[in-house]
Amino acid sequence: MVERVGIRTWCRRRRFRFRGLAVGLAAWAALTAMAAVAPRAGGYGTHTQLGLPTCGFLAETGYPCPGCGMTTAMTAMAHGRIALATRANLFGVLLFLAVVVLAGLGTIEAMTGRDVLRLARPRLFWLWIALGGLLLGWGINVGWGVLEGRYPLWR
Repeated sequence: MVERVGIRTWCRRRRFRFRGLAVGLAAWAALTAMAAVAPRAGGYGTHTQLGLPTCGFLAETGYPCPGCGMTTAMTAMAHGRIALATRANLFGVLLFLAVVVLAGLGTIEAMTGRDVLRLARPRLFWLWIALGGLLLGWGINVGWGVLEGRYPLWR
């Protein structure tokens, strides 16, 4: 059965399709880039393969910054190395899963023209959750590193 829609509905769905296409393509491009980079076994430093500089905070203090290990965690997840990813940065694992969800929602929205990305709209409490998750992951990363004898670096 063919669904009949008015011009307003058609235009709104076209807008959702374009938005879904943009979000989906960006998320799929990020996932492809993560799969193209090999994660470093040490838990940090993978970002240098992308031409980015080493972490100044780590070099100065001997302890990782909240973002240390994020690229390693995300690329390790893309390669299915979950243990390495969780050891590198727990928040990176959650961020990878969020990108996967956005890729799926964007693809569905692009294909159907329905507003499914409303589930992922930014809200203030998501910012607080992300900040808390980043700091919690950092604390766990530093704690594990100290217990294992990895930090500080110049011991």
